[in-house]
Amino acid sequence: MGAGYFVQMKPFDEEERKDEKKVKELQEGSLYHGICGMGWDDSHILSENKERRIMLAKYRDEYQREYEERHNNGRRIRGLTYTLNRYTEIKEGDYLLTRLNRSQKCYIGKVKGEAYYCKQEMFDFPYAKNYSWIVDVEWKPAGNFS
Repeated sequence: MGAGYFVQMKPFDEEERKDEKKVKELQEGSLYHGICGMGWDDSHILSENKERRIMLAKYRDEYQREYEERHNNGRRIRGLTYTLNRYTEIKEGDYLLTRLNRSQKCYIGKVKGEAYYCKQEMFDFPYAKNYSWIVDVEWKPAGNFS
């Protein structure tokens, strides 16, 4: 049996996370399109990459170095490190649990593969562009949080 992870699906900066409409649209779109992800800006290196699927396991370190150089003078960003480590660990057959923002509704998902870079044209729903790395997930309602 696979490992289990809790995911929030709120790839917004602190202020935008308060916008319930944005968060709801992203979460509902993610469930509909069968994905889950993390967001830490896009990457010039990866957006110019021509590979069909850019796998996180292969580009993790390069992505982190570029992001921290551009946004933190090359110093480590602990939240980014933690999240990249978790998404690198997620494998096919693992399970994800999420609770929709401002709701009691929970969903469980079975992961279909490893994390890959989210190119902006991949999904046509509001705020999908906020994801940097995504995994394909088969989502099912799991009842209400109590």
